Amino acid sequence: MRPVIADQKANQTEMLENQATMQKDMLKQQYDAQVQMLEAEAQRNITMTTQQVQQQLAQTTMALEQQYKQQTMALDLAKQQRAMAVQQQAAHMSAQAQQYQLQLDMQKNLMSAYGGVYGKGGNTKTDTSTKTDTSTKKTPLKK
Repeated sequence: MRPVIADQKANQTEMLENQATMQKDMLKQQYDAQVQMLEAEAQRNITMTTQQVQQQLAQTTMALEQQYKQQTMALDLAKQQRAMAVQQQAAHMSAQAQQYQLQLDMQKNLMSAYGGVYGKGGNTKTDTSTKTDTSTKKTPLKK
């Protein structure tokens, strides 16, 4: 009987070893699959987070660019307004200078034209030939 028992023992031992090896292989496959799932999930999260951060960066950059353009436009507008104010002031000052010059010219012309009547102006010489001496001349009295 001993050889039968030894054969059964050997068969049982071999079967246990095969079952243990199969279970070990199944556990290893399960472990590898779970590790792959975790790595895939981690990679997916990394990808999503990277995309979110890149999207936030793009939005923030666009907002800054818009703000920069608005500020640049405001500066350009203010510059144009100041240039227009300077131009208007220069035109006003030119008009005032022309008006003043016209007034001076008109005064000179008036003094030149009517100056002789008032004893001033262009010709200050008086005609002595038409003056008569009234001290020696007698005029008749009227009744």
